[in-house]
Order: sequence, then C-alpha cells, then structure tokens
Amino acid sequence: MQSRLVDRDADAGIATWHHFDPMTLECTVETVQDVSTLIACNKAVYASVDERQNWRDGQGDRVASIPLSVFYDPKVGIQHDRAQLRKWLNNPDNRFFRTRPGTI
Repeated sequence: MQSRLVDRDADAGIATWHHFDPMTLECTVETVQDVSTLIACNKAVYASVDERQNWRDGQGDRVASIPLSVFYDPKVGIQHDRAQLRKWLNNPDNRFFRTRPGTI
C-alpha cells in the first residue's frame, strides 16, 4: 500500500490522504480530522450550561459543535436532512459533540 498526503488544513486539523494498492490497482481517499480539542471545548461548554434555563425556541441556542469531516460525510447523512441531524445529535453515541443537554 502506498500512501501520500494530498492536503492538510492545520486550522481545522484535517488531513486528506491518497492510498494506492499496486496489487489490486485500487485507490482510496481518506479524510482524517483530530477532534480532541473540539470535544474538550464541547465538554466545557456542556458543563457550564444551566439545565433549568429554557430553550429559546430556535433563537440561536448552541446545542452542538460537529467536526466538518463528520458534517460533510455523506455516509452520516446530516448535512441536508434536518430530521437525520436531530436523530444523530440525540443519539447517546454522539454526546461528545453536544454543548447542551436535552432533546432536540
């Protein structure tokens, strides 16, 4: 397997790799993002929220911060589908991307 770095966005922590397998002549493109800083920030914001405070009915409450590599991933399917985005954000497996408790 031969791998080559194609692009790196240091600000977003995103790296794009091109992999080529000379045995099968298959190539793949892989996008990797370090989300450890984002998750640490999300946890801090989540811990500072007063759970008794009412939601402002769509008036700009920040409920999550999602990595770009996840948001734009067609396999996740949340970019253009609000219902899927809500379902994804309410899934306990994705809780580290939430910045506020409650159900969306």
